[in-house]
Amino acid sequence: MKNILMILAVGVALTACNKKVVYNASLRSNLDSKTITPDKIQFYISKDLEMRREVSSNNTKITDGKIQYTKGRQIELLNLKELTPGICIKYTDTTLQVAFDQNNYLTFISKDNGQNQEDYVLYTTTNANGQHEIAYGNQTYVVPESAGLTHLLVKRKDANKLKVKTKKIKGRKI
Repeated sequence: MKNILMILAVGVALTACNKKVVYNASLRSNLDSKTITPDKIQFYISKDLEMRREVSSNNTKITDGKIQYTKGRQIELLNLKELTPGICIKYTDTTLQVAFDQNNYLTFISKDNGQNQEDYVLYTTTNANGQHEIAYGNQTYVVPESAGLTHLLVKRKDANKLKVKTKKIKGRKI
């Protein structure tokens, strides 16, 4: 019985250490005030993301991913799995460009989540056919409508990154 409790306690402790939280404007402001900029934080994507694009027959250069033949067309599929780590390579007050591989990045924008909080979510646009699209590298990919709800996450320990050094000054005497 003691062994089971010990294993359970260790499991809970390890799970608590790996907790990830949504990166939002409030958290960013808090970290910025401590001179912790987005390019110094390890980010994670909140859910699986499938990106697809049709490749014309005269343009068969595929960078990453799979080629799928569908009714004589070539489709490139890129899959980004939940909790894939990424780093911020460029940022402004309201946007973050986060790279999940060496050559390409996704853009996340600060957007009101309806609870008086600004979360960083994947930036998508809508094309003439009503499909949601994103830019990844120098290509445009179609994504599910729900992709616009993809958040950036950070580890809880990164979110609370604060080091305070306290030194008692004893004064001077003659």
